[in-house]
Amino acid sequence: MKGTKFYVAWKGMKFRCSAGKKYSDFNSYGGKGVKVCRRWKRFINFRDDMYESYLKHIIDFGEKQTSLDRINNNGNYCKANCRWATLKEQNSNRKYGLNYTFKGETHCLSEWSNKLGFTYKILRNRIRDLNWSIEKTFTTPINKKLSNRFRGFL
Repeated sequence: MKGTKFYVAWKGMKFRCSAGKKYSDFNSYGGKGVKVCRRWKRFINFRDDMYESYLKHIIDFGEKQTSLDRINNNGNYCKANCRWATLKEQNSNRKYGLNYTFKGETHCLSEWSNKLGFTYKILRNRIRDLNWSIEKTFTTPINKKLSNRFRGFL
């Protein structure tokens, strides 16, 4: 199965937990103690546990929208804590995927991004870096002149 997206998911899972500082996101995985269970260190066991659900997810959502997701982001990679998820589900499950309530509706930031027409990065930076309130974050229009000047920041 080498070269398949399924195999690449297994390799990626192992890499995220063991690559060390040469991987920029290591602190979100192995650096914070996330491990691959002993059983899944062998591909055949990972295949036996996850391949059937992988195929079902592909039928329902397509291969491009199928990725390995830990249900509890602080938990390890193991059968009880993993599922196949869409990109939207993964974004909702990220450590920054907190839910925000505005005008009686509650969504994660990526959903608000789609709903309001702002990029996810703009909303995240307004909340996290600029410490804006949710109302100010969601209602302040983008100043085109400023956004061109500070494109990397906003």
